[in-house]
Amino acid sequence: MTSPAFSANDALVERIRANLDTLRRAIAAVSDPARVRVVGGTKTWGPDVVRAAGAAGLSDLGENYASELLEKAPATSDLAITWHFIGALQSNKIAKIASRAQVIESICRQDRKSTRLNSSHIPLSRMPSS
Repeated sequence: MTSPAFSANDALVERIRANLDTLRRAIAAVSDPARVRVVGGTKTWGPDVVRAAGAAGLSDLGENYASELLEKAPATSDLAITWHFIGALQSNKIAKIASRAQVIESICRQDRKSTRLNSSHIPLSRMPSS
């Protein structure tokens, strides 16, 4: 009896890797790849897909729902992932987002949100290098 060459997870990793390779080649054709950071969006995908993306070589992942970031980041904390929050900031979730995301790439009005974000600052030791 023989086992299949790939499991469903292996096939997903290979599909993500192939897409990532295609994207990186396209970037290299128009720019210096060292100047471009690819961030994979995880919106509506579960921790299993996050793990597959990590296995495929994607280390920067973005989430635009605070609740999903708060679920996925701890569930995949054993992986070397830099989490980006790419959604709209809600005042009541800023501290929670700042506790899980290394990068916050949201635009918000300059009001109390800016003050709250500053008071929930991300320590420099958690900031990714450029």
